[in-house]
Amino acid sequence: MSAKVMFATLCLVAMVKVSVSGPASGGGTCFVGDKTYRVGDKWTQACNAVCQCKAPGTFECVPMCASVPPPKACLKTYTTVEDPNNSCCTIKTCPSELV
Repeated sequence: MSAKVMFATLCLVAMVKVSVSGPASGGGTCFVGDKTYRVGDKWTQACNAVCQCKAPGTFECVPMCASVPPPKACLKTYTTVEDPNNSCCTIKTCPSELV
């Protein structure tokens, strides 16, 4: 780990859910946009959300990344950088002199 302390942005937040019902297309599938998914299938939507076909015609999406505030020690001096574990998310770092 570098001299900077990293505070990771969570990539999936189960507590923040956005449920959306898609039109039923029969046979245990979900039709989303121009694609058909089977019950249980998961997909991402442009680094914004991870979705899953939960039941015929019903899918659920959760945010891909959570917004995590910076630590109090560096509220005004933190830096936001790409999360090395998920290029869709960011992490906040404090300058090393505050560690």
